[in-house]
Amino acid sequence: MRLFTAILLLAPLASAQFYIRDQQYRFQADQPECREYGFCAYEEHRFGDHHDFSLNFIEVKGDGTFFDQRQLDSALDQIEKASFKDPATGEPRQKPLVFIYIHGWHNNAEERENSASAACPNLTGDVAKFRDCGLPILASDYPTKEGAPPAVVGIYLAWHGTDFTPAGVVTYIVPSYMLRRYAANHVGQTGMCNAVGQILDKAKDRQKYVVALMGHSFGARVLENALQVIAPNGKCADNPLMRYRQRIAKITGQPDTPALSPDVVNATAPADLIFYINAAAPNTFTRKTINAWNSSCPKGGVTDYAICSANPFYVSVTSHTDFATGLVMPIANIAFFWWPVSLKPPNFEITPLSAANTPWMHTHHDPKDLKAHPCPPAKPNAVCFSVQIASKGPSVYIENYDIEPLRDKKYLFWIMNLGHYFSRNHGDVWNPKIFSMVHALLQHNDNYIRARRQNLAGAP
Repeated sequence: MRLFTAILLLAPLASAQFYIRDQQYRFQADQPECREYGFCAYEEHRFGDHHDFSLNFIEVKGDGTFFDQRQLDSALDQIEKASFKDPATGEPRQKPLVFIYIHGWHNNAEERENSASAACPNLTGDVAKFRDCGLPILASDYPTKEGAPPAVVGIYLAWHGTDFTPAGVVTYIVPSYMLRRYAANHVGQTGMCNAVGQILDKAKDRQKYVVALMGHSFGARVLENALQVIAPNGKCADNPLMRYRQRIAKITGQPDTPALSPDVVNATAPADLIFYINAAAPNTFTRKTINAWNSSCPKGGVTDYAICSANPFYVSVTSHTDFATGLVMPIANIAFFWWPVSLKPPNFEITPLSAANTPWMHTHHDPKDLKAHPCPPAKPNAVCFSVQIASKGPSVYIENYDIEPLRDKKYLFWIMNLGHYFSRNHGDVWNPKIFSMVHALLQHNDNYIRARRQNLAGAP
C-alpha cells in the first residue's frame, strides 16, 4: 500500500527534469545551433540611435576548462575592434566600456522562454536580463558612429550554476547549495580566472578602455576567487590583480626605492571597478582582501598607485530585503556543517555573513532617495547620481540618489546596504538604479584619480 501511494505521488513528476547536466548552450556562427536556433556565442545589437552593444558568451565547464576556446578568442577580438579610430580623421572614439558579468545560482547560458511583452523584472534567466535590461542601460551613454563596432562590449561568463530544477523540490536546495557553492570556488580559481585574466590583459590600456566586472549571488563568489590577490593556491596564480599587487608591494617594500614619477605612480590598473551585488560569499574573504591591499598600498605620498588611489575600486552591496544572502545563506552555512567529511569541499567555511550584511564593515550609508530634489554640492568621498524612471504613461521622471560615507575619508572598498526602494530582493539586479549607480561610481572614480594625477604632476 505504501509503495502504491508513493507511486501515485511521484507519477506526476515522472516526466519532469530533475537534473540539469553541465552542457554548452552557445555556439559559433557556422554551427547549426547558432544558424538554425539562434543560440550564438556572439551577438551584435544595433539601434537607430546607434547606442549599440555586443554580447559575447564564454562558457566554463565544471572541471574549469572551456567548452569552446573560440568563445574567449571572439571576445578578445571584439575588445580589440571596440578601440575604434575614425577612418577619415584617425581620431579615436570615446573609451569603450568592457562590461564583464558572472551569473549566480540556478542560472547558466541557456536561452529561456519569455513573453514578448515581459518587463525587465519579469524576464526569466540572467541571459535575457543582461541582454534586454543591463546592456541597453550601459549603452545609453555610449553612442556609436554608424558603421563602427559597438562601444559597449558585454561579456557574459557562464558556469554550471543550475544543477537541479524546481521539479526536484528538495534537491533544488539540498544538495544543490553545497555543490554549487563548491563549484563557484573551483571554476573561479580555474577557468574563470583564466578568462578574466586574458580579458583584463587585453584591455589593460586604461587610456583606451573602461573595464568593469560584476558578480551576482554565487557569481560574486566566482569573481572573488577569479580575482583573488591573497597567496595563490596554484590553480590560478598568474592573475592581473595578483601581479599588480605584487608589483606595488615589491616597490613600496624597498626603503631605498627612489622617488617615482607620476607616470609610474599611476601605472595602469587591471580594471576600473569590481562590483559585487547580493553576494553569496563570506566576509572572511573580503576582510583578507582588504587587509592584503592595505598592507600593500602605502599611506599617502608619491607612491600611491592607481588602485591605491581609487575611490572606490571594489564595491559590495546587498539589499536590505535580500533574504537569500541575509537569512538563507547563514542558516544553510551553519546547517550544512554536518556535511560528510568525504563529501566536504575544500575551502569549506561556516562564516554565515557576507561583507554587505556585516554592519561593522560598512563604509557608506544606504543610498538616500532625494526624490526630485537636486544633488548636494559635490563631496570628494560621496557620490550623487540621477536615474531616469519610466512612468506608466509616455513621460519619464528623474530620481536622485546620494551616497554618503559613514566617516569622511577615502575608501578603496565601498561596502553598504541598499534600501528596498533601490533593490527589492535578491534577484532585483537588472533595474536602472543599479546600473546608473555603476555609471556614477565609474565616473566618480575616474574623476578622483584624474585629480590625484594632476596633484602629483603639480598641475593647477
